[in-house]
Amino acid sequence: MPVSAADAVDAEVRLYDKLFTLENVADMPEGKTYSDYLNLNSVEILTGAKLEPSLADEAADARFQFVRTGYFIKDSKHEGVYNRIVGLKDSFPKA
Repeated sequence: MPVSAADAVDAEVRLYDKLFTLENVADMPEGKTYSDYLNLNSVEILTGAKLEPSLADEAADARFQFVRTGYFIKDSKHEGVYNRIVGLKDSFPKA
């Protein structure tokens, strides 16, 4: 069911990705360091997200599925922030 923008609560949503660009950091070539393989896009922060008003009153450890995005948990330290803990599997072939 769609959420009315007038009734929705504003939130910040954090989309986390892999921390390293190397699949297995144990396979790091000689002379390289972890910083050579940091994923600079490991977190995407979306502000102004509109959420169902009932989510504002949920406990910090409550988990939710946001449609077509993944599973999220309410941040325990930052009010109005939701962190993606599991993304949804993309079954479409990569271009």
